[in-house]
Amino acid sequence: MALRQLFILLFFFYSPSVTAQLTLVKGNVADVKNNIKLSGVTVKVGEYATRTDKDGRFEIAAPLKSLIESGISFSYIGYLTTRLIYQSNHFYEVDLLETNTSLNGV
Repeated sequence: MALRQLFILLFFFYSPSVTAQLTLVKGNVADVKNNIKLSGVTVKVGEYATRTDKDGRFEIAAPLKSLIESGISFSYIGYLTTRLIYQSNHFYEVDLLETNTSLNGV
């Protein structure tokens, strides 16, 4: 009986459905054209999100399934939103492009 209970406990704690593995992705986000590291860029994978630090660096841990299905998106005011397809890289150098909109007509 004790062996059966031990087996049930081991199955419960080591079941793949109970312990989802997260994949860590890191990188840098910059505006290379203007030679600026971008701070505060929103980095999103599915429902997981983070922001870049003052040096434009980010780290985000998300399930591999979300990385594959959603990719990694980067958004920042005044820049085009960029979406990258996850390709098993764990480090990304991202260059955001400025939008060409102006407020002259306002």
